[in-house]
Amino acid sequence: MTTKIYLEKIQAALEATRGTAIADPTHVLPMISGTVTPQKTLYEPEEMVGIITKQLRHTRTRNWGEFEIEMAADTAYLPFLMNMAVIDEDTPTTPGGGTNSRLWTFIPSETADDIKTATLWSGDENVQTWVSDFAAMQTLTFSNDATNEDGATVSVSGLTNAPAKDSAPTPAARITTGKLLPAMAMNLWLDTSSGIGTTAISGRLITVTHEISTGVEVKYIPTGSTTTFDYSALSRNAAARRLVTTITLELPDSAQYDVWAADTVVKCRVRHSGQLIEGSLYHYAEFDTYGPLKDLEWGEHATGNRTVSFTIESQYDTTLAAPFRVAIQNVSTTL
Repeated sequence: MTTKIYLEKIQAALEATRGTAIADPTHVLPMISGTVTPQKTLYEPEEMVGIITKQLRHTRTRNWGEFEIEMAADTAYLPFLMNMAVIDEDTPTTPGGGTNSRLWTFIPSETADDIKTATLWSGDENVQTWVSDFAAMQTLTFSNDATNEDGATVSVSGLTNAPAKDSAPTPAARITTGKLLPAMAMNLWLDTSSGIGTTAISGRLITVTHEISTGVEVKYIPTGSTTTFDYSALSRNAAARRLVTTITLELPDSAQYDVWAADTVVKCRVRHSGQLIEGSLYHYAEFDTYGPLKDLEWGEHATGNRTVSFTIESQYDTTLAAPFRVAIQNVSTTL
């Protein structure tokens, strides 16, 4: 049987110990598209031995895999991804006024390297499944765009140890309690002197992108004659770890331009809401970014209305004691 792309899936489980594979997946990711691609490097010295051909031999020097996955932003799956992108957090709280609602809060640690790695299973299990341990996320991009009719999406990418052929594991069940996040249900707050979430910016927000860079780098450490040529440890590049939020607004006046021109630090909160859970509590994904408005860019919207885009690159906030925060509200009591 030929591999069918529409039958392919990627399943995952968070690892208790980095690089120690999990036996069976806990989540089947509701991907729009995705691959886990094996990679290798070969040492092929060019040698002069009296013949025209210089390349005579080779040896393997490194193995790894690269994963790229795009999904609809689903509130049931976002906490799993944030454990790999922000911080290890497996216990939600119940928000005020809630009975069934659960709030997952992810604030990156400033003194510990505590994001999670995962084991991934990929492929069409009717033909072949590959398993890859030590999956480490490098980027997570959350996008929502009211200029089209789609909902929010999330794309992730990173590295794994070399994928290996595997018999099909016990499959994970798809979680059906999550909700999608339409662009028309976005809210924006931009605060300067007041607390975050105070000053609503209504009737202007058009598109938003949140890009989390984990700063993950892999380390290849020799292990002797029995080496598998895989990486065996991670490091974190502090200069690369950040959340960058890009917002595009319609321009009825110069209010946000004036904030940009003054180099004022803003407290930006964007909430991407879904369906009602109970009372006044909704499914949502919320991103808080602290920093000055940067990278002004003019644009246009609909029939020639002027827009303006800004990026906010997260910087340390003394009240939060971190550079950014992500919160997911859903009905899940566990990952």
